[in-house]
Amino acid sequence: MATNRRTHPRSTGWPSFKAGISSDPLNVLSSWRNESLDFCSWRGVTCGKALPRRVVSLELNSLQLIGPLSRSLLNITSVTLLDLGNNSFSGDIPKELGTLPKLQNLTLASNKLSGILPARLFNGSSQLVVSDLGDNSFSGSIPDFHRMTTLQFLSLGMNNLSGSIPTSLGNVSSLTEIYLGENNLGGSIPETLSRLQNLTVLVLDDNNLLGSFPAELLNISSLRIIGLGQNSLTGQIPHNIGNSLPNLELLIMRGNRINGSIPESLANASKLQRIDLANNSLAGPVPSLGSLHELYGLYLESNNLQSDNWRFLASLTNCTQLEALVMSGNILNGSLPRLVGNLSPILFYLSFASNQIVGPIPLEIGKLGSLAALLLGQNQLVGTIPTVVQNLSNLQMLDISQNLLSGEIPSTIVKLGQLVILNLSTNNLSGTIPSTIGNLSVLNKLYLDNNNLSGNIPSSLGNCNQLIMLNLSSNSLYGSIPSQLLTGSLQLVGLDLSHNNLTGLMPPQIGTLVSLIHLDISFNNLSGEALSSLDQCVSLQYLNTKRNMLNGIIPQSFSDLKSISLIDLSQNNFYGQIPEFLGTFTLLIELDLSNNNFSGPIPTIGVFGNTSAVILDGNIRLCNANATPFASGFLPCPRISAGGPMRNARLFAIVIPPIAIALFSFLCFVTTLLKKRAHTVPCYKETMKKKLPSYVLWNYLKIDQECEMSVPKYLRSERHSSCTDNLLTIFY
Repeated sequence: MATNRRTHPRSTGWPSFKAGISSDPLNVLSSWRNESLDFCSWRGVTCGKALPRRVVSLELNSLQLIGPLSRSLLNITSVTLLDLGNNSFSGDIPKELGTLPKLQNLTLASNKLSGILPARLFNGSSQLVVSDLGDNSFSGSIPDFHRMTTLQFLSLGMNNLSGSIPTSLGNVSSLTEIYLGENNLGGSIPETLSRLQNLTVLVLDDNNLLGSFPAELLNISSLRIIGLGQNSLTGQIPHNIGNSLPNLELLIMRGNRINGSIPESLANASKLQRIDLANNSLAGPVPSLGSLHELYGLYLESNNLQSDNWRFLASLTNCTQLEALVMSGNILNGSLPRLVGNLSPILFYLSFASNQIVGPIPLEIGKLGSLAALLLGQNQLVGTIPTVVQNLSNLQMLDISQNLLSGEIPSTIVKLGQLVILNLSTNNLSGTIPSTIGNLSVLNKLYLDNNNLSGNIPSSLGNCNQLIMLNLSSNSLYGSIPSQLLTGSLQLVGLDLSHNNLTGLMPPQIGTLVSLIHLDISFNNLSGEALSSLDQCVSLQYLNTKRNMLNGIIPQSFSDLKSISLIDLSQNNFYGQIPEFLGTFTLLIELDLSNNNFSGPIPTIGVFGNTSAVILDGNIRLCNANATPFASGFLPCPRISAGGPMRNARLFAIVIPPIAIALFSFLCFVTTLLKKRAHTVPCYKETMKKKLPSYVLWNYLKIDQECEMSVPKYLRSERHSSCTDNLLTIFY
């Protein structure tokens, strides 16, 4: 429709499209005025040069627009480019969108679109070249492809698509790039894809694909990127893959069930830049890949690979572009060669963790000055931590845990000012923690547990104000917990100081750790009240204070810790009643209050209904109320009459005086009688000197009468000792 040689905006449906936008925070559509005939100047709108002017492009990418995908778009019949990506458009795609006769580029990626993909979108859009619908919430299966002779780029990744990959996709011979990753697709990889002789990118990762790597794909010599990771593929990698795919740059097959060996032919794919075969069942030696001069990443962790005398490592010294070498979780064995220091000068990530490596850490490792991560944990390394680690000034992560290293922590380690994670746990390290460790000001996680460290906890740790995890457990540390640690490291999420020799009070500053989730101070000699300061730690999930000398009650403020799942206060001196609110903690699955001085009735709700989840042994003053599951281990609580305490008091006032008078009269009678026979009743006279309290008087009389009745025999036998023992049992 033309008006003054231009199309009137009303005839295009622009007002309907704008009206459907419920949020335009950047005010990008403010130029879209109904009155204006010059809509070609509106933001995001491009018109052709031919008259009458018609819209050929609508680009509104990344403008924070919110609303449904309006059907008014169907009126823009001249559009060739429709790009609404990276917004928050929602709802279904109009079924007729695929019928726009001139549409070549459809980009709706990174929105909130949902529903089923319209079949007509891939069965009638004869001019479509780019279809980018990734990162949405589309469901259902992928439609069949028919009469798609121009489509080159297809992206449906990061959705909720299911079913199998349609075999008809192999009929779209124009395709160069396919992205179907991060869906729920199943079945096998169609052999028909081998017909796509122009294909350069095939990304099918993060699905549920089965079967083996189709040998037919080796016929597509143009392939540059193969992404098949995180599926359930089996079988072996074709042995001639490197010869058949000379243009291959990225080979990603991690997280499958692939077995066999790594093909040596990969060394012939000279353009390879990244090889990722991690988390499979590959075995045999790692091939020499030194001919891959463009290789920047080699990820082979979590397989069953062997080193073959470390020949592969020697060859990798030729890969001068190598940035990441990840070999953890294999069976490389042997000692780490000194030539590790000859690896790429730009190597920033090196992992040989969990490989049964023996011997010392080579001093040559100090040459790798670009390293940001060095992971050698879970091996059998011996010797000391070499001081050359101070040369790794860019190091952010150092993990040499679970080895047999000995000696002291080098004081020069504090020169690693960029260190974020330091894990030296489970070794035989001795000496003290460097007092200047607080110089590691950006330290995020520190693990020194399970060593033989002694001395005080350095107060300088309080300078590590980004610390979120601190584990110093299972050492021989002594002294008090420095308050500076708690006031400086306010972001702490996990704090484990257990199994040491720490003394003193628990600093009240513990309450400032509002992000704390895990607190373990068990097996120390800490004293004082520790629970009253925890009321602000509302994120706490794990609390263990076992075997200390802590005391006090469980305060009412403790009731705010509703996220807690485990509490162990055992082997301390806590007292008072067990509060009922512990039974309201719905996430609490384990509670150990044993060997304390708690008293009163045991609560009956929540976790207290599960005897396997609660331990109360060693609290002799606890009693069982209302036939709780703990009835077999504790005496019943005294029953209180319906009239309450006042009625009980009146009852005592009426009943007790007559009983007391009768008892007094009886005692007078007995005393008179016994005076006549004083020479024959030593048991009574000696016991009266003890001035027995009234609450044991009845027991005393009973035993005394037994003694008197047996006086003649008693004077001639050993029953005197047994009689005395009975009295000792009562009074002491």
